[in-house]
Amino acid sequence: MMVKKNSARKIKLVITLLAIMGNILIFFVVFDQVRGMQQINQIWQEHATHKIARASKLAELERHFGYVGFIHHFKNYVIRRNDQYYDEAIKSHKSVSQSLKELKAITEAASDLKYIDKLEQTLALYYNNLLIIKRQPSGLSVDELDKLVLVDDRSANDALIKLRQKLGGSLQDQIAQSTIKVNDQKNKSVIWALLLIPILLIASLFTIYLVNMLVKLSSQYKSIYSICPDAILLSDKKGKIIQSNEAASKMFGYSKKEFSQLTIEDLMDKELRESHKTYRNTFTQSKQSRQMRSLGSTIKGLTKQGKRIELSIAISTSLMNNEMFSVCAIRDITEQAMLKKQATLDHLTNLYNRRALDDVIEVEIQRSERENTPLSLMLIDIDNFKHINDKLGHAVGDEAIKLVASQLQKEVRGYDSVGRWGGDEFMILSPGLNANDAHQFAQRVCRVIHKESAKAPFNVTVSIGVATLSIDNYVSATVLLEQADLALFKAKEAGRNQTAHAKETELN
Repeated sequence: MMVKKNSARKIKLVITLLAIMGNILIFFVVFDQVRGMQQINQIWQEHATHKIARASKLAELERHFGYVGFIHHFKNYVIRRNDQYYDEAIKSHKSVSQSLKELKAITEAASDLKYIDKLEQTLALYYNNLLIIKRQPSGLSVDELDKLVLVDDRSANDALIKLRQKLGGSLQDQIAQSTIKVNDQKNKSVIWALLLIPILLIASLFTIYLVNMLVKLSSQYKSIYSICPDAILLSDKKGKIIQSNEAASKMFGYSKKEFSQLTIEDLMDKELRESHKTYRNTFTQSKQSRQMRSLGSTIKGLTKQGKRIELSIAISTSLMNNEMFSVCAIRDITEQAMLKKQATLDHLTNLYNRRALDDVIEVEIQRSERENTPLSLMLIDIDNFKHINDKLGHAVGDEAIKLVASQLQKEVRGYDSVGRWGGDEFMILSPGLNANDAHQFAQRVCRVIHKESAKAPFNVTVSIGVATLSIDNYVSATVLLEQADLALFKAKEAGRNQTAHAKETELN
């Protein structure tokens, strides 16, 4: 399931990267086109603004200077000698002078400045002649006045034509250059489009392929998730259940909606909830996958109906969208645990049977060697058990066996192992118990069993043989059992209801 998620995550990453790269490429292409058009527009505006300003001033100059302006009023005054025309001529002269001054201020070319100078010179001649006519007597004829103030303005007229032609030609050149640049930019756009279209087409086809694969993987994941016989729960870092499958509902009796209101700990036996919460918080600090078990036993679960079930839980943590989640695969092993219990426990005493004790001996010897700690093995035998069976019957014999088993369970420590070795024999394995402590413990067991049997309708005593695996004396399980058996024989020979150690010299 995690493989599917990883594959989906990789596909999502590839699609995202392709989309980012495509957007970046398109952005740069569009940016380049826009920048080119902006440059053309800026150049055009700069030149056009300048040219329009000059053209405007030139048109204004022609209007004030030409045959609707100063010259018009000048000639009317020469012909009619009316002061109104004189005043209009003076006013037009000021306008022409101002226009020439402004045109000169925005003109850079030296040749153009010469043309403007020529216009200023011609204007000055006309103005001087206007003043001359003003001083002449009114009796002069028009021809006489015309000869008196005749001005050769052909050079000024040529200068005006040159300025007009040059301004118009410059605008045409600018338009032509701008057109060339616009066409060049269009050509670039076409080339980029021809390059981008197949790239985007391939990227689109690849994206469609990846999306189809992602959909297929998602469908496969959903199928596995729904038909999986194990309960699968997805929880966040606080243990809140986010998602559950059908098997989880069948196992615990909750609907999917009810699961969303629960935490993982709500599915545990009450005695395990706090310890499980602590363990889960530690476990989810990093990405890992592990099978969870409580110390020495399986996890105890609790159904909606309050039924306790034994569980095997495998947990895997995963980082999704920068948040840690846990995927729990849970299997109900109640039936298997029951079968295992039946295979390892003695049916009469509910203690370990001989097969289970064989395994425990090997495990404890290996741990003793690994941790350099002592290990004591005790063989307990009911005294005169055959006499109890023969005289009082097998039912009483069974009760005697159960009485001894019950007292042994009460006396041993939580991490000791106790079982029925066979018939009327029992075994205790005590990790960390040295020879002296084991001998004292065995003596106490003898006393307690004898005392408790006094309350029963029969009298029971036991003999105990003790063997200790010390730090400087590691032996095999077979040798250790032989030593304990010999010690048991010594206890029997000493008169029963006794204890004996395989190595009396080790006792204080």
